Amino acid sequence: MTENEYWLKVKEKYLSLVEDFRSRYERSINPEFLHDIVLGEIRKLWCFTEWRRGYNAQGQPVYDGGRLSNARLELQDGNRNFHNKDHLELDAFMMFEKYLEGDQVGVETYHLGTTLRREIKEISDAEKLKRYLLSEEIDNFFEAVQVVFADIPYDINKSKEGYFHSHLHLMLRLVGFEILSEVSTNVGRIDSVIELSNIIYLVEFKIGSEGKAIEQIYSKKYYQKYQTSSKRIILIGVNCSETERNIIGWRLEKWEKTPKSL
Repeated sequence: MTENEYWLKVKEKYLSLVEDFRSRYERSINPEFLHDIVLGEIRKLWCFTEWRRGYNAQGQPVYDGGRLSNARLELQDGNRNFHNKDHLELDAFMMFEKYLEGDQVGVETYHLGTTLRREIKEISDAEKLKRYLLSEEIDNFFEAVQVVFADIPYDINKSKEGYFHSHLHLMLRLVGFEILSEVSTNVGRIDSVIELSNIIYLVEFKIGSEGKAIEQIYSKKYYQKYQTSSKRIILIGVNCSETERNIIGWRLEKWEKTPKSL
């Protein structure tokens, strides 16, 4: 089957698991414990245990493993096979695990996260993403990001601010950055905060206008939360396009801290 068909079937299997869980929850006499019970049940499907079953022909110990443990190892190595039923089932259970943990963002972006890993690897040098942010080469950074968005299949590419926001979050986490999303202030929430050793990037996403995104940072005074920091503060407004389903513009401004009064 194709990659898109594979993920559609994963989603179908995942939804059936959720429906079954909800049915069990309604019938359970101890529903408050059901999350942990079911989490334990499904994790046994792919987890190796310390129980030794015996020894192989070379005299090495053989340990007990879940039915999908080999599939888990293959997926961890990046060897997903879209024709492998074990891989499909495991992906559905892994998505279901995030549902049980209350991680709805994780559910929505589970397969997209694997797509992003592949796309980032295909950028000629993934370290460029790090270097661009560290050296404030914002144009080069977003041009590399555009390449990733351009290759995400149309039917899983959503033209909403949260879609671009969540993908940038995943992308930066995958290359090793600490990025915080939906950071609360006294008057609102900053879409993304990327804090480096000497720079703090405050990022706001808007459909249709990077200027409006910058204006929101100023009007909400998001920078006030960080004005006592010795780090440089850089504001970035990002323009997301519903029609092109990509980031089409960005604007950078360096926030000058108000000098302390004598």
